[in-house]
Amino acid sequence: SVSDELDRLERDVVPRDARVAFCHNDLLSANIMVHGDTGDVQLIDFEYGGVNYRSFDVANHFNEFAGGTDDSENGVCDYGLFPSPEWV
Repeated sequence: SVSDELDRLERDVVPRDARVAFCHNDLLSANIMVHGDTGDVQLIDFEYGGVNYRSFDVANHFNEFAGGTDDSENGVCDYGLFPSPEWV
């Protein structure tokens, strides 16, 4: 079954101490959906998904808060926009 094959791949192909893994690679807030009733989280929009360092998605998610991607920002990030500990 597909489930058995995924289990085998996890067990035999990717070692537990691997530094790389399948990553979303575009984990901005708009790609994280939270169900209002259940609180279940679903990631969407995987067209950039692929192999990357395991911590890339976490770091990139917070980096997205800094902006710099709009034409009006001209590539200049504002790291003061990071969420505060109280926000989290």
